[in-house]
Amino acid sequence: MEKLENKKEAILLLLAVSGFISVTKCILKFITWTWKMFIRPPKNLLQYGSWAVITGPTDGIGKALAFELASKGLNLVLIGRNTSKLDATEHEIRNLHHHKVEIKKVVFDFAKCCYGIGENQVDDEIEDAIRGLDVGILINNAGLAYPYARYFHEVDVELMESIIKVNIEGVIRVTKAVIPIMLKKKKGSIVNIGSASSGVVPSYPLYSIYAATKARRSQGFIRSGDDFIFFFSFFFFCLHLYSGFNQRGKLVLCYLILFYYHFLLSFFSFIFFRGTDTSQCSQEA
Repeated sequence: MEKLENKKEAILLLLAVSGFISVTKCILKFITWTWKMFIRPPKNLLQYGSWAVITGPTDGIGKALAFELASKGLNLVLIGRNTSKLDATEHEIRNLHHHKVEIKKVVFDFAKCCYGIGENQVDDEIEDAIRGLDVGILINNAGLAYPYARYFHEVDVELMESIIKVNIEGVIRVTKAVIPIMLKKKKGSIVNIGSASSGVVPSYPLYSIYAATKARRSQGFIRSGDDFIFFFSFFFFCLHLYSGFNQRGKLVLCYLILFYYHFLLSFFSFIFFRGTDTSQCSQEA
């Protein structure tokens, strides 16, 4: 009888210790989360370098990031396809920050270049724009999708190629142009604006090409009937960059964005907010 009670006490003690450890872990996690989210002072972004490169900086997330980085004192290299929008963004930033920020603009449409015709133009123009600059931050924000949901076979070839060029090769080539500068000084930060379609949701029906260009589940060539479809892993690109460069002073981040209200989200704008000419729009980020 005494042995049985001793066993019960030992089991209760073991359970109590296990419970204490579990509760302590939860408390420590909560304290760590609170510190990171609300208490920890922000990083001094200038420690990476005095210049930041942003693609797709004239609308939405890209524009907001351009203003935020300018407010932190960083000079900007803005890469976009619309000259008038780039000029307008530059004017707004200069007015807000009293001309304290240097801004360089690169007018470039990734959908009309990259692999094939004009593939070297990307490298040359971007490398020329950043030559001699202390680039510390790269934000790959530019993205493209079709304006409204459709089945894979309904997407025309030209649009499909444009999506692949912007969402895949544009990201790779800009990153390739910037990384040597960061390696030379052994510090820098690369931020890739991805999509929640790559993993937060189980699938992204009727936007298969867009989701595939940013997906984490597939990589390489996948056989589908008689068609070969290239599924590039945007998530894995970030992951492999992190694995290869994080120990060399480079911070690589990938943000998976869900829907946000933007004029480029034409289909959802039309349904939920106001009438929009969907033929003139595309989805970004």
